Amino acid sequence: DANGFGDACVCDGCLAEELCQEHPLELARCISTDICQEFETCGDQCCPFGSGCDTTSDTCVLPDLTIGTGVIAPSLTFEEVDIAVDGCEVFMGCVTAPGLRRMMKLDIRVRNPGVGALVFGDIQQPEIIGNFVFDECIQSGAFTELLTMTLKDAGNVPRATRDYHGLCVLDGLGTGTQVFDDCLFMGLSPGFSSTLAADQPCAGLDVTGLAAGEYTLEMHLNPDETIAESNYDNNVVTVPITIPEP
Repeated sequence: DANGFGDACVCDGCLAEELCQEHPLELARCISTDICQEFETCGDQCCPFGSGCDTTSDTCVLPDLTIGTGVIAPSLTFEEVDIAVDGCEVFMGCVTAPGLRRMMKLDIRVRNPGVGALVFGDIQQPEIIGNFVFDECIQSGAFTELLTMTLKDAGNVPRATRDYHGLCVLDGLGTGTQVFDDCLFMGLSPGFSSTLAADQPCAGLDVTGLAAGEYTLEMHLNPDETIAESNYDNNVVTVPITIPEP
């Protein structure tokens, strides 16, 4: 039991230049010290992606992500938008095709009520750069696996869906000291929220061609569970949506 966890696992065989990394949903693994970011290094552990180390106790502390639904209804609008063939909205997958599109616009607020910070760190680090893109619409880095949106009709049939890339996660509303304020070093402190406003380019969901009526919007944070969290039970929220006549 070289790692001191009181079990028999792959980390018992970690080499001197390796650290043990445990994810709440995955098997432990040995990881090279070269690819463990400074804030992830925690004694003989490397904290899993999205979390950091409490240096006072040498333990990894995980965030808890959820959607703040209170901002959705007040911000919800439907707009006709003319999208250029070479527009960033096409490249980033914000619309299904160029031309005149009907967009459902809404604020998206990501909250962290957990005890640990969400920490992405240096998004240009080679080992994690594949999880990020340069978003042409917001002109900043954005995490590619944070949120999916699905609009379902009264029969629970998906009618529109989108993987949301345009999210630079930073400390916005909250109490205490803002730690994360740079899209090249993203994160979300405990007790803070990060909001992508409805009026930003590429915000919302393409609902072109959908009939007026009652729908349900399903929003799923961290759908691939790439980010290590203390709680995954609050990652999906549903909100009733009424699409008006054009």
